[in-house]
Amino acid sequence: HRGLRLHVPGAKPTYWHPGLTHRRVRSRHPDTVGLVLELQPDEVVVDGTLGMGHDARMLARAGARVIGLEVRPAVAVFTAEGLFAEDPGASKRVHVCCADHRRWLQAAPGGSVDHVYLDPMFPPGDEGVGTNLAPFRQLPRLPRVGAATIAAALRAARRFVLLKLAPSEPAPRFPG
Repeated sequence: HRGLRLHVPGAKPTYWHPGLTHRRVRSRHPDTVGLVLELQPDEVVVDGTLGMGHDARMLARAGARVIGLEVRPAVAVFTAEGLFAEDPGASKRVHVCCADHRRWLQAAPGGSVDHVYLDPMFPPGDEGVGTNLAPFRQLPRLPRVGAATIAAALRAARRFVLLKLAPSEPAPRFPG
């Protein structure tokens, strides 16, 4: 084990890991996220809930230019460095920004990106089981994606907004 470790009080330190992206990279089939977005080369995708950057990596490998938003500074640095160490080619297509996706999307001009992708970590009642996720369980929980965020994403995206939820998680409710 070499490289950057994430240390959070109350949790065992962890190294960045590629998760299931190893399998996704080796697969002979196009990645599901790119297929769902009908991704075209050089399109801009905002990954508003970057986390460990696994989906951002796959989007970059599919030819997207990714703006990865992560509100927690330590996680933003951890992910940027981990992506670079694991996949330097893909990491050149991922621009990691320490920003709150809600504020970023509210401020984004209409139609300024091709796609917005939101995959919040840890749905309510699920804290993840992997030991490498222990530091993330100790960090403050981020609010779930709500209707206002979806509305801002729909305004910012020229093509698609993709919200990935856990099977048991209800979709955000829109007023009216």
